[in-house]
Amino acid sequence: MVHDFLPEQIDNRIAGHVADELLPLLARSRSDSSGGPNTYAESEHQLFERYVGAIVRSIDSNERRAWHCFYDNTLNALRGAQRNGNRRTDGIDSFAAIYACVGALVAEAAAGTLLDVATCFGFLPLSLALSVKRESGGGADLKITGCDLNPALIGLAEDYARQRRIDAVHFIQADILGQDLARDEPSFDVVSAIHLLEHLSAEETDVAIANMWALAGRRLIIAVPFEAAPDRRFGHRQAFDRGRLESLAQTDRGAGSRWAGTGLRVAWRLDRRRSRHQSPAARGGHEMSYDVFRSGLSAPICLTWEITYACNLRCVHCLSSSGKRRSDELTTADAKRLIDEWAAMKVFYINVGGGEPMSRPDFLELMDYALNRGIGVKFSTNGTLIDDAAARWIASRDYLDLQISIDGVSAETNDPVRGEGSYARAQRAMRLLAAHDVSFKINATLTRTNYPEIDALYAMAQSFAAELRLTRLRPTGRGAEVWNGLRPTKAQNRGLYDWLRAHPDVLTGDSFFHLSAYGEPTQGLNMCGAGRIVCCVDPVGDVYACPFTLASEFRAGNVRSPGGFTTLWREAPLFAHLRRWEVGGGCQACGAYDDCHGGCIAVKHFTGRSLDAPDPDCVFEPDDEPLSAAGGGR
Repeated sequence: MVHDFLPEQIDNRIAGHVADELLPLLARSRSDSSGGPNTYAESEHQLFERYVGAIVRSIDSNERRAWHCFYDNTLNALRGAQRNGNRRTDGIDSFAAIYACVGALVAEAAAGTLLDVATCFGFLPLSLALSVKRESGGGADLKITGCDLNPALIGLAEDYARQRRIDAVHFIQADILGQDLARDEPSFDVVSAIHLLEHLSAEETDVAIANMWALAGRRLIIAVPFEAAPDRRFGHRQAFDRGRLESLAQTDRGAGSRWAGTGLRVAWRLDRRRSRHQSPAARGGHEMSYDVFRSGLSAPICLTWEITYACNLRCVHCLSSSGKRRSDELTTADAKRLIDEWAAMKVFYINVGGGEPMSRPDFLELMDYALNRGIGVKFSTNGTLIDDAAARWIASRDYLDLQISIDGVSAETNDPVRGEGSYARAQRAMRLLAAHDVSFKINATLTRTNYPEIDALYAMAQSFAAELRLTRLRPTGRGAEVWNGLRPTKAQNRGLYDWLRAHPDVLTGDSFFHLSAYGEPTQGLNMCGAGRIVCCVDPVGDVYACPFTLASEFRAGNVRSPGGFTTLWREAPLFAHLRRWEVGGGCQACGAYDDCHGGCIAVKHFTGRSLDAPDPDCVFEPDDEPLSAAGGGR
């Protein structure tokens, strides 16, 4: 084997060189020698594996040292990509993004044990184990098992783990399609399968998912590449796109699902659900505990950053009463220091809003800074400032997600809420984004007036190949002034619950968990995460429990104070209180309490209710009780 690679260049990226450069040369060579087209497609993967192994072994006369060099280089490159925030969709950077997503989902599940199926070289278990080891100062709370059918790969991974004293991980040979791992009860908190399904037939896929689901006590995570056709070079037997993967998610497994994008690949998360009538003892140790989230995490799962209050619209239901820029907004330097803090805390992504975030002069600079620090960005815009240049910028960025706010399928429905001409400008923005092949979401605040258009909103999103996101009207900011007039009726809420159950692809965030009391939980976060797993930073750096609680009672402090955001998140008295507190009163005795946990504290607060009272839209409350808003915040 003759090549130009130096030992320090031998990492998992050589697989790309073999696939993209060497295999085509071999194909042309065979075609030339046979006088016809290449006929060895079925053996491409075997050739691929043989040449990758040959390149690795060629760098040292001691084969064991050569493989350890390969592992060291790959794990260091993965760590560097995650630290530097590279978000390309090939090679190390692509896998780093996937591993970061899986790591966040594992941490979110408060997992103590993880099984990684079809682990191949074992890079995911090793990367996670090293990350846990660094963060815990040497100890590790997460125990990881990697399994694969190939005994040679298992031997390499296990030898490396023992040689490098990575004690939190071990590797076993097992076939997920057989009974090697069969148990009567789930054996692992989380099971992951990264790039497995594309190597199986459709029938084998069903068997693998069923077997993995039986092993997963809390969560199953699956990632696949999206391809137009199976890539035979890598041994792929079937191709996936989002629709195909989503159809698997919709299979009835007594579970809910959530999507988390990572470039060209998608992680699919399935969570186990308990019956609402089960006692805590009956639920056992395999259910992801509400108590884990209630006590707070080391970093927020979902962090909203209202980057400016400047806005060129004046929506009647605006949560933040936006319009004018505050003179004491965080400077660019302040904002970058804040992003650095979030990166150090390993915040996975931020939701950027306002105001109209694109009206801030340094918006693009700050978004690029966050992306380059490894933080995903999701931003919400009214679309009025999206021109061709902005659409090109958005299209050129990976790990960037955006949603266009629109509250109806016509100007007659939308413009009375969002302002004259806003519907036409939002439509123009969506057409521009579609022309630049940008995926986006359409976000609609559900009201009494646009509820009849819910099917049409869904159809409009589909016409742009967009996802629809519905959010709840809340009596915060200017929303307090229109709460009674625009708040959906009890009958509409009941209809909405049934509609959401029939449309699991519609996103809702934490908007409608109070409706879960009707029966099975809705999609999205089914609890109030204020100060526990979510929070909000406003344009001047004030930190609130959530984006809907913009009132002094829910202000934890300011990021400019000593210790910054990190100290506020982990030590602020307000957050400590919210992590101990839970709704009292009649809610505790309700049979639906485990599904709605008393509802939204912001809606209760701003309608003058005690936080121990039921949500004003509680499904057991009297029909359409008139309520007056009690201030509205800011």
